[in-house]
Amino acid sequence: MDGVFLCYRRGDAGDVVGRIQDRLRQHFGSDFVFRDVDNIAPGADFRAEIAAALTSVEYVLVAIGPGWLAAKSNSGARRIDQPRDAVRIEIETALENHKTVIPLLVGGSEMPEAEELPESIALLADLNGLPVRQDPDFEHDVHRLFVAIGADPAEVPAPGAYAGPTSHRRKSPTGRWIAGIAALLVVAVGGALAFSIAGGRDESPPVSVLGGEVTTTSSPAPSSTTTPAAATDSGSEPASTRPLDSDDGQAAATTVFVDDLTPGHCFDEPATELVDDVPLIPCAEPHDNEVFFTFLLDDEALPSESEIGDTAFETCVPALESYVATQWDESSLDFSYYSPTRQSWSRGDRLVICYAHNTDLSKLVGTVMDSGR
Repeated sequence: MDGVFLCYRRGDAGDVVGRIQDRLRQHFGSDFVFRDVDNIAPGADFRAEIAAALTSVEYVLVAIGPGWLAAKSNSGARRIDQPRDAVRIEIETALENHKTVIPLLVGGSEMPEAEELPESIALLADLNGLPVRQDPDFEHDVHRLFVAIGADPAEVPAPGAYAGPTSHRRKSPTGRWIAGIAALLVVAVGGALAFSIAGGRDESPPVSVLGGEVTTTSSPAPSSTTTPAAATDSGSEPASTRPLDSDDGQAAATTVFVDDLTPGHCFDEPATELVDDVPLIPCAEPHDNEVFFTFLLDDEALPSESEIGDTAFETCVPALESYVATQWDESSLDFSYYSPTRQSWSRGDRLVICYAHNTDLSKLVGTVMDSGR
């Protein structure tokens, strides 16, 4: 299997498609699924991106909900009749490229008749549709879908095996917290050594905990000189480090899969420790965080949380200094990161996402890129 492409109308079956996407990614991995809202960057040539994506996948899932056929544009005309309709373009491209197209009948919908469709996609009416019902039948129907796209039935989770979306990315402590703990350990070891040598006298610097952050009166942790890892999911340079604002097409309250965050994305912090999706926010509006770097772990086995923290500190700090154009020990910003869990590691996940935020966790307004903060 080479992957699947999700074709749908957001106002018609977007919620069900989101659940299907979660299941596909949980079983096959995030790279297995192409969804326009997650995979096409603002300003990209839509037709070219769709054509490229459909060349690389084997299956195209067309979600047909109750309003799919009758959906109208602002002019009052049916959207499916318009040559520039995104759904029509996707189906046309899939049929032209001889992809396996599977209609998903959502919300009790029925297959459209050929006479109801533009001639260029009339063939869709002859294809066998697969019903996708709401709970309690949803998992059963998704199980059938997995088998339909070529999954080994013995390896497909049985219906009911999913208790819900599997959170697969872990939030970290802040970078300054990590630095404080490291300093504290150095103080503790140095103090123990001094106690042993000096007959019990401990001359280590005093340590305090302020607002949950460990600090010492010794010098701040030095900036790491480790060369930032220039890798993303595909092992290449990030596609863009330009912050995304409203003019770039980044709509407020858009939710994206956490793995799809790239440098320049601004977002609000989810309330949970384990994260699947995050709300994207235009950088010009108040937001919690801004992604400034991503890299891949190259360990054979899953490192401990402290080992990941050490690697993140060595990698994210110089990347943050470069991104905001100021030194770590002079910056008013802190950083955190998302890292793999044991479950996602077993599926090949190696991605670490570094993101900046205010030290006091107040809202950012505007990008921090080249801000000197």
